[in-house]
Amino acid sequence: MRRGLIRTAAWILGSLASLMVLFVVVGLALPHTVEVTRSVTLDASPAEVFPHLDDLEAWTAWTPWGDVESHIEGNSRGTGAARVWDDPNLGSGTLTITNVAPLRSVDYRAEVEGGLTFLGTLSVRPEGPGTSLVWTESVSWGMNPLMGWTGLTLGNAQGRQLEGSLDRLRRLVAGSNGPNPPGR
Repeated sequence: MRRGLIRTAAWILGSLASLMVLFVVVGLALPHTVEVTRSVTLDASPAEVFPHLDDLEAWTAWTPWGDVESHIEGNSRGTGAARVWDDPNLGSGTLTITNVAPLRSVDYRAEVEGGLTFLGTLSVRPEGPGTSLVWTESVSWGMNPLMGWTGLTLGNAQGRQLEGSLDRLRRLVAGSNGPNPPGR
């Protein structure tokens, strides 16, 4: 009887170990990068839209940043502008505008606690009387098998977040017919 119990326990432990190895191997085989692209056409010129994009303070009106405990370090606008957060729900990190091509694009980098780095680009171009805005964001997590599994849902979650932000921006631009920030 004791021998049967040991054999059963060994089989259970062996099965669990096999499942763990399978989990890690499959996690390593899953994609290590997620890239999400969403777009919207806005009823405003690029000159009316762009001040919402190159100013991190303006992001609070149309992105989730208005709901995050964060602050701007230094200038809020242009290359080098940075938003730092330490939020109980999101952890901590820094979002930095890395490049601005006036009336064309804004590139940014978000470094998140735990080693994730998101790279994003907001690109604008005239489209008829309005503006086409394309938002692309990507994240890579290297050879982390757990993140491989997380990545299966991350793209959809990021896509929904970008879509919601673009919809808020569309409504904001339509309602204000473009901002008139100081100094511009």
